[in-house]
Amino acid sequence: MNKDALHKYVLEVAAKSPCTKRKVGCVIVEYYTVQDGETTYKVSAEGFNYHPDLGAKCELPNGDTDPMVIHAEVAACQAFKNAPAPERPISGFKVFVTHPPCAN
Repeated sequence: MNKDALHKYVLEVAAKSPCTKRKVGCVIVEYYTVQDGETTYKVSAEGFNYHPDLGAKCELPNGDTDPMVIHAEVAACQAFKNAPAPERPISGFKVFVTHPPCAN
């Protein structure tokens, strides 16, 4: 997929989050340059923020994010770790996240 499609895909991953205050998506991609110079991205893993207790809210009553919430970056790294090993050394991967990390 090209960069525009990748940006749209990361937002679609974020939309899967059950959190209401901030839906965050993270995608780990392997990238390579095609002969014509255009960069194409292959998704290796993805994740979104969620509460580990299914059905529990991501936000505390005061509006802060519950510290138990699994961050999108962590979820994507866990998915990457559990994915089949790549055919080449683990280098050349990029991470795309919809929001910067929060204080939690």
